[in-house]
Amino acid sequence: MNAEKTLGQAWAILSPELWRGKADERNSYSRLDTACTIMGKQKALSQAATYDNLQELVRVLRDVRELSPGTINRYLTAVSVFLEECEDRGWIEAKPKFKKLRQKEPPGRTRWFADDEIPLFLEALGTYQNQKVAQATQALFIIALVTGARRSEILAVNPKRDVIRHDGTCKVIFRKTKNGKPRTIDIDEETAQLISKFAPWGPKETGSTSFAWRFYEAWKHAKRVCQIDDDKEAVLHASRHTFATQLVEDNVNLRTIQELLGHLRIETTQRYAHVSDRARSSALATVRDRVRTARSYEGAD
Repeated sequence: MNAEKTLGQAWAILSPELWRGKADERNSYSRLDTACTIMGKQKALSQAATYDNLQELVRVLRDVRELSPGTINRYLTAVSVFLEECEDRGWIEAKPKFKKLRQKEPPGRTRWFADDEIPLFLEALGTYQNQKVAQATQALFIIALVTGARRSEILAVNPKRDVIRHDGTCKVIFRKTKNGKPRTIDIDEETAQLISKFAPWGPKETGSTSFAWRFYEAWKHAKRVCQIDDDKEAVLHASRHTFATQLVEDNVNLRTIQELLGHLRIETTQRYAHVSDRARSSALATVRDRVRTARSYEGAD
């Protein structure tokens, strides 16, 4: 009779294949690796793949790693796919039920960075003790603000291939996108240089062998400095919301914003592109001016 596999052995066999060729391959692999490490790769698969152990995984992700409900659910999805394959191969008797483990997600982030917040937050990031990590996090924040790209999309850019200069213009191509479709964004030379300086975001460029995780420490430090520790929505992804908000306030068509953000459905764009108080006031002022002009024209008769 074959000896039971450990969680780590099952991870080593299955994880390279589960998402091969899919748009979220890199992130799903990383989430599963982190989850299995927390669950205990040295444990026998039957001991690791229990409901109680999955509850402990959720607790660590929520209370220690301080991840959002939506992010925790993405980790659970990666583990669920993995354990389903283990069950199909007969390595475990049955995959635990995940329904009660799923975290209740808020209806959608409404947080964005106001114009006066951005320089203050950049300055706060610059006070983080590891200066290389601090500068890389500042760069990541700036690139996210001016492109509306997700962290994973930015970290996957190859500047030699994906930063295009032509006739005085500059563009960046995000190839590893959430929907699997490449997206091209116009950028300025300063942004192009930031991408070229820090990609591929390795130890040489960022001072960390795992910048994808280490930047969270610099980010939490900046939140403490800015005294917004309790603001759970003040995350890097809020830069994407800031990008959409600024476009809405500049009266950019929602279809154009949809294309720039890479959303498949306009409803998703509408969730990001809320109507700000300033945009609402401006719109109402425009209506009043048009009515006033119309009334003046009528009185001229």
